[in-house]
Amino acid sequence: MNFFTSLNKFTKLTLVTGVCLVAYGYLCRLGIYFFWESKHIGWNLLLISVIGYLSGRIKKKKEQKKNSIGEKIGIGFIIFLFVVESIMFTIIVNTSAYSAIKKFIYNNDQLRSEVGNIKGISIVPVGGIGGSSGEAGETGEGEINLIVKGDKKYKDLTLHVFKEIQTDWQIEIK
Repeated sequence: MNFFTSLNKFTKLTLVTGVCLVAYGYLCRLGIYFFWESKHIGWNLLLISVIGYLSGRIKKKKEQKKNSIGEKIGIGFIIFLFVVESIMFTIIVNTSAYSAIKKFIYNNDQLRSEVGNIKGISIVPVGGIGGSSGEAGETGEGEINLIVKGDKKYKDLTLHVFKEIQTDWQIEIK
């Protein structure tokens, strides 16, 4: 209990909120079709609370005139993860692959029969996409994680996308 009392109010709030959102995120997959993104938001809040905890340790070590390089590396690593996540999200939604994915999902009869009429798609900040273009054309490959929201139910999807020169994006549900 000493650990929790040593945290500042902001860190406590983000920690408790993050744990609640992660727990709800897993529980809602049992049949609650509301706010499925909570799991991913909760994990990000947990990382923010780790930053708060490490910041508190840095302050304590500074007062004791001790080295806090490990805590600073930890904070830097988490910030790096947030930056990469933000960049990947921005890049993915602006690619031709994402346009092909949206078209694929909205036109997929099997998926529509499973989840009902598709109301929306949410990108999960996990996965990645890479590609290159040259004089011959564009190529690429990636793995995109999504939440497909239908009027009957929601579904987590992992899609493998790939493109060869002179072809359209090919999409496979994993």
